[in-house]
Amino acid sequence: MQIGRFLLKDTPSSLFSDKIFDICWHFNQSLDIINTPEEAIEIACLNLQAGQKAKSAMADQVAIKYLEFARACLPIDHWQREYDLSLEIYKEMIETLFLTGHFEQVEKRAEVLLQETVTILDKIKIFEILIQLYMVKNQMGKALDTALQVLDMLGVSLDPYPPEEFSVEKLSTLGKMTAPHHLAAMRILNFAISPSYTVAPELYPRLVFTMVRLSAEYGNSAFLHLAIRILPYSSVVYSGI
Repeated sequence: MQIGRFLLKDTPSSLFSDKIFDICWHFNQSLDIINTPEEAIEIACLNLQAGQKAKSAMADQVAIKYLEFARACLPIDHWQREYDLSLEIYKEMIETLFLTGHFEQVEKRAEVLLQETVTILDKIKIFEILIQLYMVKNQMGKALDTALQVLDMLGVSLDPYPPEEFSVEKLSTLGKMTAPHHLAAMRILNFAISPSYTVAPELYPRLVFTMVRLSAEYGNSAFLHLAIRILPYSSVVYSGI
């Protein structure tokens, strides 16, 4: 613990990222002798940083260990006292567990996080991971149902008809989509396309029409290009329904 405190205090900011694993290692050997709640939160933040660094280096199993240490440092009432930090730790943990194939743990942790999170935007990342998880497990109906549930929570209804006027040329006139709610809706619509094609083909064109409509109203995003590419096919599918 003393060595960890020394390294934390004396490591120059330019070397901090390189030393984060060493600093955390010394702290993590003696978590039972943490002096104050403030120090526990500080160590939780350090382990979160270490976990994120390991994850970015594709060392996912190492990342899980640091994130577990980060979670262990949180107080019992951490959702009330340290909401933002708790949210970040849990989101990183769930995503890393998904990447390493710990699907049962993903669902358990996601259930906790969805109960504790306050806003729909705080829940979005977890829903995105769950939709991908269901797709990996070939539970396409469950993936689509989850996506539709989230769209409803975002206040987005599916367009029943193709856009009357929209061209590729219009892309250049669109501003950039910036509103978090609209970007979240575009991501969920994008995730919903694949399972809809399998289990509810009648919804497939409506998802694409909705992506185009949101883009026309609120701006361009990376997902619009996909919608434009498959819009002609979606219109053909729509005409055959």
